[in-house]
Amino acid sequence: MAEPPADHPPPPGGPSDVDALIAAGPPGPGNPVTVGAVFWTAVTEPDGPDVDVLGIVVTPESWPHWRGFGRAATLLPGCAMASAVTPSDSDPDVAYLTFARDEHPTEEVDLLVATLVRRPRLGGWRVHALGQPVRPDHVPHDPRADPPRCTPSGPERHHPLTPGHVVRDRFARAGDADWGRACPAPTLRP
Repeated sequence: MAEPPADHPPPPGGPSDVDALIAAGPPGPGNPVTVGAVFWTAVTEPDGPDVDVLGIVVTPESWPHWRGFGRAATLLPGCAMASAVTPSDSDPDVAYLTFARDEHPTEEVDLLVATLVRRPRLGGWRVHALGQPVRPDHVPHDPRADPPRCTPSGPERHHPLTPGHVVRDRFARAGDADWGRACPAPTLRP
């Protein structure tokens, strides 16, 4: 990194934002720090929040609650972003990214926390909230497909509209290729 000209003050101590992103690992939607940085940059654009970019990095469920991102746009300028996320203790698909208003925050008031959730069906990590950490059970997740179970009469699965009711299919339908792998065809014995 080049030295600043003599008439400019030296850069603040600690790693630069670029150094923090490099330390976070490969960029992309699979990296929650990268997603947090894109969110931060889009919210703090000089001409106002870039809602096109924010639509890519924010959960669709939280979109109405951002109300144009005005509050986030007033809170994030001047904040330093952490170079790593803190994973949730109870859910590997939820992580927290801290933004500090001061180089050495002394109170919770000096910290903002972005709650991120891994959403594979949406392409990677997404920001769900900014402020205090949101508990994982209050964060939207992609639906998990239960693996099919095998029975002598064929694959079975739970009917989505009737809890506890099991639907048995004798033949795998188009698009159910995984059922064939999970439930091999029965072998006939003489």
